[in-house]
Amino acid sequence: MNEALAGPYSLGIDLGASKANIGVLDAAGEVVRKSRLDVREAKGNRVETIELIFKEAERILLGLGLGLGDLGFIGMGVPGTVDPEGRRVLLAPNLGWKDFGVHDLVRERFKVHVRLIQDGSAAALAEYLLGAGRGEPVLVCVTLGTGIGCGIIIGGKVYGGAFKTAGEIGHVVVEEDGIQCGCGQRGCLEAYASGTAIMKAAGVLEGRDRIDGARMVFDRARAGDGGAARIIRDAAAYLGVALVNVVNMLSPNAVIISGGMCEQEELLLRPVRDYVMRRAYPLAIPGGSFRVAKASLGEDAPMIGAGSLYKGV
Repeated sequence: MNEALAGPYSLGIDLGASKANIGVLDAAGEVVRKSRLDVREAKGNRVETIELIFKEAERILLGLGLGLGDLGFIGMGVPGTVDPEGRRVLLAPNLGWKDFGVHDLVRERFKVHVRLIQDGSAAALAEYLLGAGRGEPVLVCVTLGTGIGCGIIIGGKVYGGAFKTAGEIGHVVVEEDGIQCGCGQRGCLEAYASGTAIMKAAGVLEGRDRIDGARMVFDRARAGDGGAARIIRDAAAYLGVALVNVVNMLSPNAVIISGGMCEQEELLLRPVRDYVMRRAYPLAIPGGSFRVAKASLGEDAPMIGAGSLYKGV
């Protein structure tokens, strides 16, 4: 796209299964103000979810003394596949959305250019433009949260492949005929190493569906809980396997880990990093030239990337 910003500010939206991260960005990509919105009260109703986001975005703008005329672009990152034009959500299993024309709803309300993107690709773009992967010729950014997303940047552009589905690392098969995944397949990485998978595995130990929050499992593992520690070790191992395959296939300059779980340095990031450096094809990870690093933009990366889409994809 690579067009000028129509107004002085853009709006970035990172939509997840339970919350939306919404931020107003200036032309330099800096976050002027942001808000985290709980969207669970919409109970999965997609129109009501978008309406909640509308109201929160308008509240943020009002608080800044801004009107719609100050807004030049809206970008939305979603945990799923969007069409090549960035107008429709084709499939977002964790949201329960299929073939949903989000663009038209947002455009009608705000009267500005709107574009959708897979949340992992949004995070990758943000880290390439402003974060830990700034300027890397070939960059892979994996987002760990409710699900697992991945974005690929090649030559400054988001790589989507022939059908704009490239980067679906969450649906790489790591166990033949394994656990059922939300996408309908079995054995996907997301079913073993996502925040949801970790909560479900911990729930099994307690005889219930899941526990409330992956952070609790990490806290228990740090406190010496053997069952929690095993769950985290298994998740790190599955993630390491998937990343080794990505590194061997794409030969990136760097792999950046973003999302809520990227803060778990000792229990997750370090084991994953060590696994990749130990098991990847040696010539794909030349000493001093390749790295696995934590995202510097943290949980805001998908929101910042979505709001920066007008700069080019």
